[in-house]
Amino acid sequence: MGNFFRKSNLIKKHKKLATFLAVMVALVTTYLLILPAITLDMERAREEPGVEVEQSSQLPPSLPALGDSDSNLGSATESSQEADTSQTESTENDLITPATTLTATNQDYTITADVNADAQLPKDTSLTVKEIKTDDEAYQSNYEKVKNSLTAKTIDSVLFYDITFESKGEKVEPKADVKVTIIPKEAMDAKDNFDVLHFPDDGSQENIS
Repeated sequence: MGNFFRKSNLIKKHKKLATFLAVMVALVTTYLLILPAITLDMERAREEPGVEVEQSSQLPPSLPALGDSDSNLGSATESSQEADTSQTESTENDLITPATTLTATNQDYTITADVNADAQLPKDTSLTVKEIKTDDEAYQSNYEKVKNSLTAKTIDSVLFYDITFESKGEKVEPKADVKVTIIPKEAMDAKDNFDVLHFPDDGSQENIS
């Protein structure tokens, strides 16, 4: 009876061992069957019947060719130069080029200014003359300048005029000397002695009579 139980246990152990070995053989066989498919490269996979290789439809973004970039840069530079040239030509076309006489009048005098291309004044420049009245602060300061400049002369009367060039309502300065002529409305006697003084904005003064 004891031998029977020993044989029965031994048979059970052999069955378990056989089952384990059968499972191991099945796993090894399955792995060996899978391994060739894993190690196939892309070319062989395409050639193997029954094996499909999925191709990606996404392509890496293409980079612009260096030559195209240089060409675009050159085009941008040329466009910039053309714009600068066009702007310069447009500016020159807006300036007074032929010799021109600008005129302003008041009740006592006619004042003219002869300008040319060197003055670089806009075409719409106008000559503006404003008389400085005795109650103006500028009158007294300029009168002191006249007395200091004409110390050897007796001053009977003084007239001050603010002569400016204006374009689009703003003052503009000529880039070159401008000839200014003051013509009195009434003829002056030969005995009349007068001086014409110029006081630029820089604080200097000159006798132009």
